[in-house]
Amino acid sequence: MSIYQVSYQTTNSYEHLVKEALFSLLVLPVADDCQSFVSYSVDCNLQRQHYLQPNLYGFDQLMFRVDHSFDQLSIIVNSTVEVAEINPFDFEKQSLTDENAMMESLDFKVTYQPFLFQSQSTRINLSRLSPEMTKSVSVKCVDFLQFLNAYIYKNFKFDDDVNSLLNTPKSTWEKKQGVCQDFAQFFIAVCRANNIPARYVSGYLNQGEGHIGSAMLHAWVEVFIPGLGWQGYDPTNNLLRDSHYIKVCHGVDYEDCSPIKGILNTQGDNFTEYKVEVTQQ
Repeated sequence: MSIYQVSYQTTNSYEHLVKEALFSLLVLPVADDCQSFVSYSVDCNLQRQHYLQPNLYGFDQLMFRVDHSFDQLSIIVNSTVEVAEINPFDFEKQSLTDENAMMESLDFKVTYQPFLFQSQSTRINLSRLSPEMTKSVSVKCVDFLQFLNAYIYKNFKFDDDVNSLLNTPKSTWEKKQGVCQDFAQFFIAVCRANNIPARYVSGYLNQGEGHIGSAMLHAWVEVFIPGLGWQGYDPTNNLLRDSHYIKVCHGVDYEDCSPIKGILNTQGDNFTEYKVEVTQQ
């Protein structure tokens, strides 16, 4: 069991006064089969009390309602989480025949439809990619996913100067560069186009391992593999989820997992800074 202290800090500055606002933060570690959420604390410069509200997928959001004018919002969220030791290679593969039969069944497609649906951020045409991006029926899911994970890691360049909000799987493929959000959404797009359920995951990565993207909120992918269940893949680092990964939430794409959202009564631009620290005890 690994115990982590996680600190998420964000500062939003506004060109003009904000008269009132409602903010939601999706930054708290989740309690699931792989990790236990121990405690958290919140500090807000506006001295506003928060409340918890689950999102569409049941993940707790920190909610702040501000009913007076301000031009800067600063929030620090500290949390403690215990993560179980995870061996991502400890599983038994299902036979190829059974796997293909399950993936082609109507029950499978209906059950996992939300994570087979190609949203605007996870849509791609396999015919416009290289042939190896199309999974053959003679290849097991696990083998194809490990290939895809390694392919993105080896052929795509991590570049944090790229504006990820403007990228699509198509543009990520063409540029062969981006950040962890881009690589995760490209991975998801390829999976869904191959009838493999995949979902976007937001969380933290233990900084002590020197992984790419570890100094910020990290993105990886969970894929449903027949006979195995949901398995985590990180194409940014060519890794499978292990005890260095701290999950916050999952969704169809980045939009479901955005760490901070707000409804504001104001005009002009705003500027956001944030910092993440993960310390292993």
